[in-house]
Amino acid sequence: MPRAIDNADWDAFLELFASDAIMYFPFISARAGSRDAIVAVMGPIFERNRQRTERPIFGFEPSEVAVRWLGPDAAVVTWVMPRTGALARRTAVLRRREGRWLIVVVHADNFPR
Repeated sequence: MPRAIDNADWDAFLELFASDAIMYFPFISARAGSRDAIVAVMGPIFERNRQRTERPIFGFEPSEVAVRWLGPDAAVVTWVMPRTGALARRTAVLRRREGRWLIVVVHADNFPR
């Protein structure tokens, strides 16, 4: 997910999510309860970022990456994104569906330092 955002790769970003995915955003007080709702929020952001010529856009290098297995078909992945003035924490819950790992929940926050 960080790589898709960093490169404004909309198709790669969308392929990560289950149709019933839920996403909590760090930059607005909102919860998107489906992939379509995620598209409504993230689509304009990707559109603006695609106009930038330099790739990667942000130079994301996730740190403190951890995976906790919840069984053979589910996992929780946590990581921290580089951000000036904030601890940008991310959590994704993934499920294996029809042989593919898909994000079913993303929670993102930016905790002030």
